[in-house]
Amino acid sequence: MTALRNSINSTVAVITSDGRMIVGTLKGFDQTINSILDESQEGVFSSSQGVEQAVLGLDIVRGHDNGRRWKKSHTDAAEPPPDSP
Repeated sequence: MTALRNSINSTVAVITSDGRMIVGTLKGFDQTINSILDESQEGVFSSSQGVEQAVLGLDIVRGHDNGRRWKKSHTDAAEPPPDSP
């Protein structure tokens, strides 16, 4: 929880359990890791149309939907960071 607490007001990316990638400013979370993201966008990936950004605005990602989360060093939702070992 400390790493998550240190990410408040930072841009984070969340990959949900169903494979969606949402990027936004982490505004808060609770004990079940429900997360509030402001100014959020979803990267919509398509093999025929490339990557599109869907603007979500203020969004709540439920804790059980959080598959993976990382603090972003850049703001491009279309480019996730490389996997760590």
